[in-house]
Amino acid sequence: MTEWFESNQTLIYVVATVAILTVITVYQWARRRTRRQVRQAAMEGRPMIADAGDPDVARQHDSLAMQLQFDASIDRTERVLSAVKAPMLWGRDARTFSSGPELVRLEQTQGGAVLRVVSATNSGGLATSEPEWRRLRERAMKAAAQDGIDARLVPGPKLIASHAVIDGLPQDLWVAPPAQTPSPAVSTPGESARWERLALLLGGDDAVARRVSRVIDDPAAAFADFAADAADRGIEDASGLTPAIALVDALGAVGRAVELDWSTPADEAAAMLDRLVGTSPGALRGSLAATSDRTVGTVLPDFAAALGPFGLLLVSIDIDSDSFPLAIAPASARAELTALVEASDGVRIVAAD
Repeated sequence: MTEWFESNQTLIYVVATVAILTVITVYQWARRRTRRQVRQAAMEGRPMIADAGDPDVARQHDSLAMQLQFDASIDRTERVLSAVKAPMLWGRDARTFSSGPELVRLEQTQGGAVLRVVSATNSGGLATSEPEWRRLRERAMKAAAQDGIDARLVPGPKLIASHAVIDGLPQDLWVAPPAQTPSPAVSTPGESARWERLALLLGGDDAVARRVSRVIDDPAAAFADFAADAADRGIEDASGLTPAIALVDALGAVGRAVELDWSTPADEAAAMLDRLVGTSPGALRGSLAATSDRTVGTVLPDFAAALGPFGLLLVSIDIDSDSFPLAIAPASARAELTALVEASDGVRIVAAD
């Protein structure tokens, strides 16, 4: 046997080298095929489907599409998740976990709350942040179980290939697609209920919603409770306090809205919105590289377009002043939000250019 090996050593090495090169070539071909399919998916605005690429990529996309549903209010779920961390997904708050292009959000649903991926890194067709999302889900489920909250995984829509400018550089992303069917809309809510729901969709909690609705239900008491805020705006009595003003003040108090002066430079405004949204520093500023000398009043459509890849909408709240109060909402709630803003004075969804 030893003699045979020695006499055929060169042949064995050649065969082994050819086999290794063949495996590498086939692997590279499969990856190039996957990248071509990813680019085609991005051009057509559709997700990667399970039978379109290799099974490992399909499993990654199945995992990224999984959503974690909680049978508890968003406020209680937020408190439970406040201690949940993952190496790549550090939460700026308990409703937003982000690192670079990775963005995971906790959102309110009619039956409780849901934690889902809004955007993730697209590395040549691979969803490289999927392991971090899986670990975050596991930690969140464990924390929920310890608090007596029922949490379960449900499949959501597959993420779609997209692009965005982050830190001044173009990046490929996987992003959650817009809702394909309208969100269940409240039939014809009363004015108080409508403004409360609007406050919740814009990221407020129950206390924010109550503060806004109280302006409608008991304006004198609302004015007395927040007399200092009213005085700062030059409001002298309850008649000057509107639901829109209460919404801006309440959301601003919990870090869910920014109020910008009309002359604020666009790059400064983008930096403030970056912090509000929870994206990586520079995500919005990078989208304004060619327009940094413009003021905030002229770039709202640019901001709205830059938020699109993150599955978010930009909402403007008019309080009859020279300022631009801005908030954000999940794009998945567009149908319900559209119905609400159409019936709510001074609130509008900013259209992207």
